Amino acid sequence: MSTFEKGFKRKSPGLYKDNHKKADDVGLGSTNSYKFTFKSKASNGTSVKTSQEVKHAGGAVTKLAMKFKKVNGFHLEKFDASSNGAISGSVAFTEAGPGVDISFGAAKYVSKDQGKRSVFASVNYVHDLLNANAKFDYGKMCFNGDINVGYENFLLGGTVDVALDGTDMKQKFGAMVGTTFGNSSLLTIQGTDMTGDSKTMITGYFLPAKGVELAFSGEKTTGAANGGVEASIRSKFALDDNDTSLVASLTTTPLTVLGDDSSAKFRVGLSYAQKLRDWASLKVSGEVGIKDVKHVAFGIELETGSI
Repeated sequence: MSTFEKGFKRKSPGLYKDNHKKADDVGLGSTNSYKFTFKSKASNGTSVKTSQEVKHAGGAVTKLAMKFKKVNGFHLEKFDASSNGAISGSVAFTEAGPGVDISFGAAKYVSKDQGKRSVFASVNYVHDLLNANAKFDYGKMCFNGDINVGYENFLLGGTVDVALDGTDMKQKFGAMVGTTFGNSSLLTIQGTDMTGDSKTMITGYFLPAKGVELAFSGEKTTGAANGGVEASIRSKFALDDNDTSLVASLTTTPLTVLGDDSSAKFRVGLSYAQKLRDWASLKVSGEVGIKDVKHVAFGIELETGSI
C-alpha cells in the first residue's frame, strides 16, 4: 500500500476538487449567519439533512438535502431543495463497469446562475492509482473533466472546463501537484488559467503534535479578477476526546497590508466547537479586522440529530 493510501485510508487518490479539503476543513464556521441543522438517517440508509440559516444581511433560507444509500445498480442518488427556489436531483448507476459510476440529474439554480437550468450526465472512474471524472451539462452547455493520479507519496492532477456562452467558447485549464509525508500531512500546489485570468494556490495540512492540526493557504490571482495575494493560516486544538476544539485563524493580504490600500486585510478569528450531547453540537465563530477595522463578523451553528 502506498504512503498516500495509508495516510488517508482510501483506495484511490480521491476527487480533484477535494485535494485541499483537509486544509479547508481546518477553519472558522459561519461568521455571517446563524444556522440550525437537523440530521437524521432512515433504516434504509437514506440520510436527510434540513437546515435553517438566517443571514446578518437579511433573509432566511431553509434547505432540504437527501442522500440515498449507495448500492450496486440503478438507484436514487440525491435530492436537494431550498426555499429560495433552487432544486436539484440525480439518479445513479453504480458499478456500470469495473470502477465506473454513472449519474444523471437536473437542477434549477438561483443567485449568480438565476434562471439557469442544468441537465447533466457524469461518469466517475476509480482505480487504485487514479480517479477520473467527466461531466456534460446540456442546460449550461458546458463540459468538465478532471483526473487525479496518486502513487507512493505523490499526487498529480489536471482539470479542463469548456463552456459555450452565446457564440463565445470559454476554456479553463488547471493542474495540481501534491505530496504526502509524515502522519497524513499533505502539501499541494494548484494553478488554473482561463482567458484573461489565472490563479495559483498553495495549501498545506499538517499534524505537528497530538491533538493539533495546522493548515495554511496562499492564493495569487491576476488578470480581470485580480485580487492580488491573500494568505491564511489556521490552527485547530482538540481540548478533549469528545470533539471539543478551538480554532484560531489569521487572514491577510501580505503585499498590501502595510500600505494605504482600502482593500487590504489583516483579520484574526476564533472558533469554539463543543459536542453538547451525543445528538447535539455547537460551534461559535467570530472574526475581527485589525487593518480593516470595520470588519466584525460573528456566527453560531447548532447541529442536532444523527451527528
